[in-house]
Amino acid sequence: MTAEEAKNIIAKGEGINIEFKSCQNEIGSSVYETVCSFLNRSGGYIFIGVNDDKEIVGVNKNNLEAMKKNFVHVVNDPTAFSPKAYVTPEDIEIDGKVIIFVRVEESQYVHRFKHKYYDRNNEADTNVTDNPSLVASLFSRKDTLSYENRLLPMLDLTDLDDATFDYCRKLVIARNDTHAWIKLSNEELLKSCGLMAKDPVTGKIGVKVAALLLFGKDESIASFIPAYRFEAIYRNKTYGRFVLNEVTDSTRYDDRITIRTNLIKAYGLLMDFVYKHLPEKILSSGWINTKRRS
Repeated sequence: MTAEEAKNIIAKGEGINIEFKSCQNEIGSSVYETVCSFLNRSGGYIFIGVNDDKEIVGVNKNNLEAMKKNFVHVVNDPTAFSPKAYVTPEDIEIDGKVIIFVRVEESQYVHRFKHKYYDRNNEADTNVTDNPSLVASLFSRKDTLSYENRLLPMLDLTDLDDATFDYCRKLVIARNDTHAWIKLSNEELLKSCGLMAKDPVTGKIGVKVAALLLFGKDESIASFIPAYRFEAIYRNKTYGRFVLNEVTDSTRYDDRITIRTNLIKAYGLLMDFVYKHLPEKILSSGWINTKRRS
């Protein structure tokens, strides 16, 4: 996020998705309560070094790195957050002052901070632990849609890869050069496939997680779904050695690929890896030599 973008968001003031914290020397416990409530609600922005009057007071530059390091430690500490939260702080300099910016995405899970459930209510982080109906509502809200059908409020078309859309259009043209997709924009294509929809809570049109998985840029996938990846491992050994299942073989591999790109690109990379190690062989079919196609 640029300094100008940060100033524009700060100017809007606090709300259900925006929170200011005036911490200057250390990260206060209330910051983590906000992280928890954003995870449990619809995500949001936290600006550390900004007071409730939208004044940028900044953080102590001498403590900046220690504050960021401590933040990462706490959100990844299973004794503090359950489940752990994968959130990364950034520092932004505005008019000579440094603030810490944290973007929190809505989680597919219900999170607790220090064994307490927090939910976002307008501008407040509400501890709902002792209210059974609100806790039940929290879990119910997370279970209404499958993860792939969830809308990410901070995800937009710029997070999707134009080259992947063009690749899909080329595949369509090869099969049917009059297909409707050919003339559709990226947004229209997503809507036609049901990959964009209206949020039943906010009423806003948003992009689904499924669209990110299929068409997302690598950096967007890393930001929104940091745990996403494919691992393919090749072991060069005979079937006889394979069935022995020796301990030394279980930790050894001859080639490996890690893929962190969208599903459409990932398929091609995985197939290339397969073809690299399993070249097609000539098989006899009657009097005709044919390539193995399965």
